[in-house]
Amino acid sequence: MTEHKLRLLPKAAIAAAAILSMAIPQTMLGADTSAEEIQLLREQIALLQQRLDAIEARETAAAEKAETDKGLAATSAATKAEPAPDSVKVSLGSKGLALTTQDKQYSMNITARIQADAHFFPDTDNGKNEFYFRRAIVTFKGNAGRARWMVSPNFAGSTIIEDAWVGMDLGGGAFLNVGKLTSLEGLENYRSNAKILFSERSLANNLTPGREVGMKLEGKLNGNQIGYGLSITNGALDSNGANNNANLSDDFLFSGLLRFTPFANDKESMFSGLTFGLAASYGDEDTSLTGATDRAISFKTAGRNTFLSIQTGTLIDGDRYRINPQLFWYQGSFGLLSEYIASGLEMSRGGVGHKIRNQGWTIEASYVLTGEKNSFGGVTPAQPFDFGKGGWGAFEVGMRYNAFEADKDLFTGDSTTLLATSSSAQKAEAIGAMFKWHLTQNLLWGLNYEVTQFSGLGADKDDEQVITSRMQINF
Repeated sequence: MTEHKLRLLPKAAIAAAAILSMAIPQTMLGADTSAEEIQLLREQIALLQQRLDAIEARETAAAEKAETDKGLAATSAATKAEPAPDSVKVSLGSKGLALTTQDKQYSMNITARIQADAHFFPDTDNGKNEFYFRRAIVTFKGNAGRARWMVSPNFAGSTIIEDAWVGMDLGGGAFLNVGKLTSLEGLENYRSNAKILFSERSLANNLTPGREVGMKLEGKLNGNQIGYGLSITNGALDSNGANNNANLSDDFLFSGLLRFTPFANDKESMFSGLTFGLAASYGDEDTSLTGATDRAISFKTAGRNTFLSIQTGTLIDGDRYRINPQLFWYQGSFGLLSEYIASGLEMSRGGVGHKIRNQGWTIEASYVLTGEKNSFGGVTPAQPFDFGKGGWGAFEVGMRYNAFEADKDLFTGDSTTLLATSSSAQKAEAIGAMFKWHLTQNLLWGLNYEVTQFSGLGADKDDEQVITSRMQINF
C-alpha cells in the first residue's frame, strides 16, 4: 500500500482492523489459520499505524512551518513599513547632497555656489578691467527634530561667514533663529545672491547691513497671506554685511517686518503673486568709526567703486532707525520689485553734531522670453540646455532704476568737522539693463550694463559705466 493511499485510509478503519484481529477466536478464522499468520497480520497493522503516525507528524511539522513563515513574512512587511529610525537615505540632485533618516527626524544638506565675474569699464578711469571670484560658498544646513541649523562660509578672497545660526521650529509656521542672520530691512537681502536680478544689489541696498548678529522670529499666518518678523540684534552699521562680531555699543537694535500677500490663496487671480509690506528698526548707538571692517561706513556702485564714505573719527551717538516700505509682484513670466529705504543716525565730528538721514530707492522689472514662470525665487528652465536634444534653457531680460541721496549735512563744515570724505558725492543715480541665460536649474550666465551718474554736493565725479559678466553654478 502506497503512502498516498494511506493518507486516504481512515484512522478508524485501521483501529477497527487491529481490534478485530485480537478479538476473533482462532477457531472462527478457520483450520488453516495458524498462530503465526495471526501474529503476522498484527505486525502489518502495527506497521501501517507507524506509517500513518509518521505522515501525521510530517503534516503537523509542515503546518507549523507554514505558520512560522507567515509570521516571518508579516514581521518583514512591518519592518519595511516602519523602517529603523537610524537608517539613512542619501540623495544627490539639483539641490545638492542630502542625507535624511527614514523617519525624517534628522537631515543634512550640502550645497555649493561659485560666481565667477568679470568687470569691464569702457572708460578705464572708472576702474580696472578684471576677472575675479565674487563668491565661493559652501553651505551646510539641516535639522534634528525641531532644531535647525545652518553655516555658510564664503571662500572668495578673505574667508568670511555669510550665515551661521541655530534655531527651532516652533510649529504653526513660526521659526526662532539665533546667530548671524539676514537683516529684516532690505527686500533685496531676502533674495539669495544666486537669484537676484542683477549681479550686484542696488544703490539703496547700501543702507542695510545685509546680515545682523542676534535673534530673529519669523513666520506666516492666515494661509501665507501674512508674513511677519521680529528681531533683536547687535546692530550692524549701514553697508556692513561682513559684520560677525560683538555689539558696537551697550544697546540692541529692535526690528520688525510685516508683509501681506492678500491673494495668495487665489491662484487664478493675476495678483496672486503680489506682496507688499514694511520693515523698520530702532535703537540707540554709541560708537566711533575707526576704519576697521565693522566700524566703517562706505557706499558702493554696481562697479563696486566707493562713491561716498564717512570720515574715521566720526562719533555715532544717539537714536538710529531704518524705514523700509517694499513691494514685489510676479505674474506669469513678468516680475517687478521695488523698495525705499531711509536710514537715520546722529553723527558728530570736531564737536559739531548732525541728525543724518540718508535715503535710497530702486525699481526693477524682468521678463522671461521663453515663457517660464518668473518668481521671487528665480527662474527654472523648462527645457535645460542640451544642444544634441534641442534644449536651450531659459532667457530672461530686465531693467533697473536705482538711486541714493545722502543728507546734505554730511558735506557741511570745515576740514575738522566735515563728515564725508573729500572724494565723496552726495547723490548717485543709476539705470541698467540685464540679460540672463538660465542654461539649467544649476547653471546660468548673466550680462549687465549699468550707468551711474553723480551729482549734488561733494566731489565732481565722472559717470561710471560698467559691464558685468557672471558665470554661476549653484548646486
